Amino acid sequence: MSLIIRCQTSQGMHRLTFPSKSATFSDLQSAIQTKYGISPDAQVISTERPNNPKFIENVSSGTQLTNIGLKHGSIIYLIMVDNQVNGFKEKEKEQQQQSQQSQAKESMDTDNDEQKYNNNNNTKSKASFQLKPMAQRKKKGPNKMRID
Repeated sequence: MSLIIRCQTSQGMHRLTFPSKSATFSDLQSAIQTKYGISPDAQVISTERPNNPKFIENVSSGTQLTNIGLKHGSIIYLIMVDNQVNGFKEKEKEQQQQSQQSQAKESMDTDNDEQKYNNNNNTKSKASFQLKPMAQRKKKGPNKMRID
C-alpha cells in the first residue's frame, strides 16, 4: 500500500507519494528535492504550522516516516526562503513551457495527419461541413413509445 504525505509550502499544497509505508526520512528528503529543487541540507520541515512550528530535527536518514509520527495523509510544512521560492517558480514555468511545446507539436502532427488523410481520400475538409437546421434532420429512435 502506498503512502501519501501532503507538503504545504507558500506556493501551495503538493502530494508526495511513496511506494510503501516503510518509506524513510531519506526518501522524504529526496522527494522534496525532486519536487522543489531544495537540497536535503537546506530543507526546513515542520509537522506543525509555521506560526507554531515543530521542526523535524536530528533524525537519521534511515528512520521510517511512521516512527517520526507521519502517517498516510499527514501534512508537513516546508518553510522556503525567497531564493528557494523563486527557483521553484522558475522550475514550474519551464515545465509548463515544455508541456505546452509538446502539446503544440502533437497538435501540429495531428493536423498534418488529418490533412494527409483528407488529401489522399479527396474528402471534404471540416470547414466545409455544416449542420442542417433541426427541422430538416432525420429523427432517430423508436417510432412508437413503449409503455410498460
